[in-house]
Formats: sequence, structure tokens, C-alpha cells
Amino acid sequence: MANEELRLADHFPLVHKSCKKPASRFFECFSEKADQPPEGDAAAARKGLAACAGLMADYDKCMSKVPARPLIRVQEEYRLAPGAKR
Repeated sequence: MANEELRLADHFPLVHKSCKKPASRFFECFSEKADQPPEGDAAAARKGLAACAGLMADYDKCMSKVPARPLIRVQEEYRLAPGAKR
């Protein structure tokens, strides 16, 4: 994983109730380490992810164990139009 770029998972920033501890640890670390300095830093988020990589792995591992929410068919007026983006 050394050469692989760190990325936030698709489930970010969702938190399942069984993953509150690892999520809060990661969120606190990321909020602290990825903070933008007054002069600005384009790489602040990447540096924050690198500093919190272990906590992010714990959060991702926990969230990957959570079953996906069941899909619910909604009424026609609430559906996305064909070709519409979320």
C-alpha cells in the first residue's frame, strides 16, 4: 500500500452505530491533521489521511462488516429521472 494513493471509502462519512468508536477516532484524527493552515496547503488532506491511515483502516474494516441497507422501492415521483446524477 506504500505506492497506492490513500482515498476515502465510498461509505465516508457514514457511521453505523456499531462503528462509533473507530469512526470517531478516525474523524478526530483527520480533522486535526488535515486542518488547513492560514497560508493554505493543497496537500493538507493527503497529509491528514497519511497521518491517520491506521485509524482509517480500522474505520473501513468496521464499516465493511456492516450489512448494506436494504433497497426500498419508492413512489414514482421520488425516483431519479433517467440519466440524472445523484
